[in-house]
Amino acid sequence: LLSPHRDRSVHRPVMPAQQAATLVRAGEMAVRAGSNERAGSLFEQAFGLYEQAGDTHAAARVSALLGLVDQSMGHNEQAIERMEQAYATIADDEPDADLAYLLTRLGSAHYFVGNPERAAEWNERGLDLAEALQVPEVLVRGWMTRAFIVSARRPQEARSLFQLALDTALAHELHDRAVGA
Repeated sequence: LLSPHRDRSVHRPVMPAQQAATLVRAGEMAVRAGSNERAGSLFEQAFGLYEQAGDTHAAARVSALLGLVDQSMGHNEQAIERMEQAYATIADDEPDADLAYLLTRLGSAHYFVGNPERAAEWNERGLDLAEALQVPEVLVRGWMTRAFIVSARRPQEARSLFQLALDTALAHELHDRAVGA
């Protein structure tokens, strides 16, 4: 039987931070599908919403994702500049997983443009923070970057770091990171 009463449920508006999180997830899926321009557009929208919500740390994490898209499109210097600006915004705040992620992404970006010393600096700072906060995703990313940095001089150490990254990724069901390791 149908109720004679209408549905009186209240439809709550989607908050900017919730909408931004959805856009980030869609952007990550676009990256995996190889649609970098679409991913960039989604990340830009998310960035704006996080800024609107005043969430500078989430915006910094999205800046790191935008940096990844920039790099994949050959805009390496733009990627680094974007991430370094995001770092300047949150550097003096309480350290968190977003900062750790940004630091390791900066390390990776510097490595791939041929700045291994700068890469090591950024990456080590990210690893220190990720270790203190116990952020497996960031640890895996940082160990992989460190493995690349040391691989030419110390291939056995690099292999051990890749193995550590793989084991940690599998233990935490970080499948995309496991594939990378």
